[in-house]
Amino acid sequence: MHRSVLAVIVLAASLVVVSRVEAQAPPASSEYLAHVGRGIVAMSAGDRGSAITAFRQAAQLQPARPEAVCHIAEVERIDGDLAAALQGYQSCLQVARAANDPRWTARALHGVASTLERMPDRRADARAAWQEYVRFADGAAAIASPAIGRARMASIDAITELDRTSAEVAQRIRERAAAPATPR
Repeated sequence: MHRSVLAVIVLAASLVVVSRVEAQAPPASSEYLAHVGRGIVAMSAGDRGSAITAFRQAAQLQPARPEAVCHIAEVERIDGDLAAALQGYQSCLQVARAANDPRWTARALHGVASTLERMPDRRADARAAWQEYVRFADGAAAIASPAIGRARMASIDAITELDRTSAEVAQRIRERAAAPATPR
């Protein structure tokens, strides 16, 4: 009797969770999937304008689904519009978290971090974003690689140290060049 009560409680709880997830991210409609598919084909063909249009149409149809939002950010990053890409990945992250979708959450976190890493003077922000990715990936290793985030943080740390050392050496060179020459 105890097991059957427990089973009913577990079933009820899972139905609540499923209904919440479905309410947050409705199943993809065939029209939504068609737009996303056209966007992917256009992006693969290098037609980024058509890709953006298709992904935006999909996002308008189902704004609670993260796929199209993330694909828009990818196209913007490919186009070199890093500010728009960053904003897009951040939007994708919000939608993915609201939809309780760990795959797209991982992809969005990775997109935020890797985009920040490409932006001038955003190295510290990129490191913080990789830390957030690692925290997520540590609990979701089946869909995200914490090793990638840790490797990126190590690279950022190495570059930061090289910059610091280079600045110190450059300062010493300037000081020596400015000092009066001493006879030997």
